[in-house]
Amino acid sequence: MEYHTIITHEYPDLDAMLCCYLLMHYGNQCYPGIEHAKIQFIPAGQLQKAPDDLEKEGILAVDLGGGKFDTHPNGMECEEEKFELSAANLVAREIGVADRLTLKNLLEFTRLQDSAGQSLHSRNPVDHTVALPNLIKGALLYFKEDFLEMTQFFMKIFQGIEIAEEHKDDPFALLPPDQLLVTIHSKQVHTPPLFNFHSFFALWAAQKFLYYSITESPLSTDANPWYDLKSFVAGHGFQELPELQKLVVFILKLQHNQYFLQSSDPVDNTVSIVNILKGFCYEQNHDMLQIIPLGFKLLDCIYCYESNWQFALQEYKQNSQVYIAEKIKIVVITAQLGMVTKIARWQDRADLIVFQDAIEGHLSISINKLGRLKHSTLARLAARLRTAELIYGYIPPEPIEPVHQSKIGEIAGWFLHQSQKLLVHGSPKAKRAATNIPFPIVVELVIGEFNRQRKLPDRFCPSSTCLGHQCMFYALRLPNCFIHRERLRPYISTELANS
Repeated sequence: MEYHTIITHEYPDLDAMLCCYLLMHYGNQCYPGIEHAKIQFIPAGQLQKAPDDLEKEGILAVDLGGGKFDTHPNGMECEEEKFELSAANLVAREIGVADRLTLKNLLEFTRLQDSAGQSLHSRNPVDHTVALPNLIKGALLYFKEDFLEMTQFFMKIFQGIEIAEEHKDDPFALLPPDQLLVTIHSKQVHTPPLFNFHSFFALWAAQKFLYYSITESPLSTDANPWYDLKSFVAGHGFQELPELQKLVVFILKLQHNQYFLQSSDPVDNTVSIVNILKGFCYEQNHDMLQIIPLGFKLLDCIYCYESNWQFALQEYKQNSQVYIAEKIKIVVITAQLGMVTKIARWQDRADLIVFQDAIEGHLSISINKLGRLKHSTLARLAARLRTAELIYGYIPPEPIEPVHQSKIGEIAGWFLHQSQKLLVHGSPKAKRAATNIPFPIVVELVIGEFNRQRKLPDRFCPSSTCLGHQCMFYALRLPNCFIHRERLRPYISTELANS
């Protein structure tokens, strides 16, 4: 049988794209023809056939559908042995490359990010700006909805990472060897023949912001030479652009044999832009002009992300609300850009973030893994919101027992990630109708999860009585309900005495 198609989800993430790379580069022995397969993108959770049935037709589904190449729960069906893996781990095992040395760190980083939401060890936001996760977020802005071109670009990045691993003990040029950064004359910038990081950034900035053309031809004798990146940046005002500040700081502070400013973890190093460019260098024999087409796209992706970050900062400042529930700091925000959740974690040190997409109505509730809730889960909150969804008219395909309301997976439209630190209703890659629960009620339920003294909203729970078994929340045995009944006990005793 010839395998001709790979299906994954829209708005592909690291795990999905790495699956495609592994199958197309190493999977031909297990799946003949897969190296030439077309890649198809669909909304997550909307696979029309079971993955096993698709495979019989020469189609492999990865990172969706609950099949053998997916770690996420399919509805209420869970395979717990997969919870600590990524889909790429499953693919790598199947095709026999799980122990390949050039893939080891990339697979481990993907596993940690996908299963536990773990990113770099560094707490320096500058480092995160130039790492693979942010490159992917920026690429979603740069490539817009051309998911195929984006995936093809990242498959070249993965190949570059593998090449860099083969040369991990070999040098990477940070500074120009002859101390000449670039030479400029009459709207032209002359490129040095061999790659170095400082000259590479100067060429990108000159082309993007000064509209200079890049040439390898020698310039006239009256051309203007630049010897120092710091002077070049200051001389052209690049340090005044907020979108460039982190990137400039990273490049200027980076030392020889460094991949990040505050992390030396080998798994982290693998996903640094430095390592990616190192792979491109050895692939193209250090030829600057050959590296530029792919390398400039890396910087473009960072620039796109940082430009949106500036807009997100404004949105966050205007729209965020802070609640304190028994020392737990909850930030609630409705905004167009999901990156406001990152601002809540880094800037306001929120313990919990409730985000509503202002355009689509998607909701996400996430725990800050460095905050007070780092040892907590969202399982009981998931039960609250799923119960509320049923009360507001959601009709499940099959009856949902109260004991299942806190399970990992998607129930009543609410998806609880296997880490139990993330709860979502809809997302760009999983298109769903907005929740039926009004957003203020969602916020009330969230606050009530961490403030046990707070009664459930009046929509569900009258102030003057307890509905007992008639209440759908009763079976959840919430602390708020016990406290509410204790408060009512004197009044109930008085009523009985007077009757």
